[in-house]
Amino acid sequence: MATVATAIGAILAAGGIGAALLRTAFSLLLNYAISKLFPPKGPTPQDVQSEIRQSNAPRLRHYGRVRTAGVVMFWDWTTVGGKRWLYKLLAVSTGGIESFDRYWLNETEVTLDGYAVQTEPWNGPVEIWTRRGRPDVNERQGGWLWALNYAFPDNWILGIHRLEGVATILGRFRAVKGENISDVYPGGEPKMTALIKGCRVYDPRLGTKSAATIGFSENVALQILDLLTGDFGRIALADIDLNAFIAAANDCDDAVPLKTGGTAPRYYGGGSYQLNEPLKDVLRRMLDACGGQLYRTGGGQIGLRVGKWRGPNYTITEDKIIALEGGAGNGEFDRVTTLVPRYVAPEIDYQETSADPWEDSVQLALIGEAEPKEFDLPWVQHHGQARRLAKIKLAKLNPKWRFTVKLRFWGLLLLEEELVTLDFPLRGINNEPFWIDSFAFDPASEDAPVTVRLVHADPSSFDWDAVNEEGEAPKIPEDVNPEIVPVPAPIITSVTVEQRTFNEFGSGAVIVAVAAVDDSYRVVGEYRIQGSASWFPLSVDQASGQMETPILIDGATYEIRMGYSQSQLSNAAAVYSTVSDIEVSVTGATLAAPVVVSASSDGSTVTIQFSPDLGANYWRTRVYVGSSFADATLVETTYSTAETVTVTTPEITGSSYWLQSENYAQNTSAEVLAITT
Repeated sequence: MATVATAIGAILAAGGIGAALLRTAFSLLLNYAISKLFPPKGPTPQDVQSEIRQSNAPRLRHYGRVRTAGVVMFWDWTTVGGKRWLYKLLAVSTGGIESFDRYWLNETEVTLDGYAVQTEPWNGPVEIWTRRGRPDVNERQGGWLWALNYAFPDNWILGIHRLEGVATILGRFRAVKGENISDVYPGGEPKMTALIKGCRVYDPRLGTKSAATIGFSENVALQILDLLTGDFGRIALADIDLNAFIAAANDCDDAVPLKTGGTAPRYYGGGSYQLNEPLKDVLRRMLDACGGQLYRTGGGQIGLRVGKWRGPNYTITEDKIIALEGGAGNGEFDRVTTLVPRYVAPEIDYQETSADPWEDSVQLALIGEAEPKEFDLPWVQHHGQARRLAKIKLAKLNPKWRFTVKLRFWGLLLLEEELVTLDFPLRGINNEPFWIDSFAFDPASEDAPVTVRLVHADPSSFDWDAVNEEGEAPKIPEDVNPEIVPVPAPIITSVTVEQRTFNEFGSGAVIVAVAAVDDSYRVVGEYRIQGSASWFPLSVDQASGQMETPILIDGATYEIRMGYSQSQLSNAAAVYSTVSDIEVSVTGATLAAPVVVSASSDGSTVTIQFSPDLGANYWRTRVYVGSSFADATLVETTYSTAETVTVTTPEITGSSYWLQSENYAQNTSAEVLAITT
């Protein structure tokens, strides 16, 4: 710190880039201070979760976990496969994202199996496709989605509608019969939102900037560093004091106890901004989420500190003071007694809500109740963190003293400091800590070149008792529908595996029946290979309560389930009866040998085209190499079920290549010679 005065003097005297950089740092901090006096407008969580339909919509970028919709880039109907489909494409985030984690249609969270929505009433008519917009996962072109290009080959052409580096969501909505519109699409096509992990950021704690040091993070300090210096930043990384940001990132990661047990990082969160927003407006939201402060260093760089008590390094004594003005912190009518933090609650699907108010008990006893003030924290996603920040903020709003102090050149030591001790017994101040609210340096002034504004600091505002101070986060509302009557599970009376034929070859099907039921219920049934993720619906004879699966894979194990539905349109039941470990085994099924269509070699590669026998539960075809099939070695396996299959394999000169097919019961066909090289 002893070299600060020398460094500043040299910069100002030399002018040029160094002086310009210092002025940039001062300007950045000044603009941020103004934005605190005049809180800027920015996209709220509700704004981000609404589909934006305008031709000049601003581009959005997201950090941390955010529930978002996007800008509607394409909306049109067409016919595919004999059915009418609506295609809606949303641009979610410029610069790409880490992942899509959860999905909502309107305000109902839905699950996906691949692209297909599995949640009623959209299971069947609705699909959701996504692109992360990142080059490292081969998805940089967010506009390239197979379903969209296939449906609109004439007006959605790869290379024109690129959406380069943009994460996207495509909704595909199938038209339904008129009598079902009120159930499936009561308000038109549903609005789409998704919980995403936002853009990746650089973590200087891992080393120099490279692919290995860039990843997803909810650390607010790292998000601020990316905002300033990342792909869409406005400041060079060389203008940043990385050591200061590393210390801030570590402070953000400090483990803070939780009321329910365990810990959480001191400052984490996520949020959104528009790329055309003033930088100071975005910074305000992010710095508020970590109690942060940007500052300029003696070398003209920009540093960051987050809200954590560190204690002063220097003491202002009477002999260093030229003049001191000020007194009590606030007048009676300027004091704030209650802050109501507003934050984003994951417990209620990432909606903005109010946390428990934080009250200044001393001020309440002194001046009585004053009008509560809202403290917007759109980047905060934890109730306890919002309350901790409100406690720190309220202490700074109601300081015991405020002073403006003019200092000798010694004051240059305070350039990078956030706190200082003031020892001025003449005013009744004995070694009290103060925040350095502002710093000014006038090299033309010989008597008092440094002026600092000081605000009394309360170390206890950083103390935290999670059990007594965290408060209660909002609860997940329970669904209550008085019209729903509990439906019992059906009783399955029989399960039978019977022989069936397909293309003259044997296989099996499962026949299931349940006891007779009341006519007010509809019987529904499903089956799947045991252990797989997806169930497949079956048609149930409502009179007999019997259902039959299609012809199944020989040698596989299945499970079936049946339930009662109160809706004639629904294929889902609240409660199922399930039977597992159903083995389907049919002996004697054989496959015909594959038919070789063509075979060739070019000196290094052998290419074989053949047609497999797709009956008898066809599974795969294997390629063997050897002088005869008896001593041949397996080199390739294909599971393709196309009518004509092509396989390639490295050529071994002077060898024969053989094909042999196999079904799920591991019955094999006769071998066939394809080519001898």
